[in-house]
Amino acid sequence: MTDEDFAKLNDLFDSKLDHTIDRLTAVLASKKDVQNLRGDVEGLRETVQATAVNVDKLTGIKEDFRMEKAATDGQLDRHEGWIKQLAAKTDTRLEY
Repeated sequence: MTDEDFAKLNDLFDSKLDHTIDRLTAVLASKKDVQNLRGDVEGLRETVQATAVNVDKLTGIKEDFRMEKAATDGQLDRHEGWIKQLAAKTDTRLEY
């Protein structure tokens, strides 16, 4: 083999290697891609956390409302009972 043959083989090898590296570079994520993905994930994490906090707040509000409604219903039942007692003692007919 001559020096010229080695040079041609070297050029061919370099060409194939460059082509392979180009294909790998196109497929693999770059450092910038990974950093962008980390930023997106961090943003998503913050959104999920804020959503969880809001769900907890809504759950607390719902529980407070449920307790207030139970108290109001009890009070309404007592008032209705008193009204019926008054009506019975005063011989008043109640119309609904």
